[in-house]
Amino acid sequence: MPLLIGTNNVKYPIWGLVKCSDGNFKSIFPVVLKVNVDIKAGDVIHSDGYEIEVKRSVKAGDSISAVRVGPTSVLSAEADEGAKKSSEAKPWFTAFKEDTTANDRSTTIEAWRIEKDHVGQ
Repeated sequence: MPLLIGTNNVKYPIWGLVKCSDGNFKSIFPVVLKVNVDIKAGDVIHSDGYEIEVKRSVKAGDSISAVRVGPTSVLSAEADEGAKKSSEAKPWFTAFKEDTTANDRSTTIEAWRIEKDHVGQ
C-alpha cells in the first residue's frame, strides 16, 4: 500500500508481523489518519480513550500516513527529525490507548522501528 512519507510514495506491506525483543509478536498494517482538530507541536490530547501526542503541528483536515501496531497504538509512518541512528528514531505522531503500559509502548516503538527499517529493502 503506498503511503506518502514526506514527498515520497513508499510501498508498505498490507500487513506484517514483527517479533520484538520481549519475544512477543506485534501486527502492523498501514493506515491514513484524517485529523479532525488543530493540534500544536508538543501537545498531548485525549480522545476516544487514546492519548495522542504530536511533535509537529497538524491542522484539521490534514492526512497522516501511519501504521497501526497491535490493537492499542497508531504511529506516524514517518520518523521525527533529528535521530542520527535508526535505533534512536521515533515517530512524530503517537496515539496509544490510555491504559497502555510503558513496556508495551516501548515494544510498540521497537516494532515500528523494525518495520520502518524493513520497508523499501
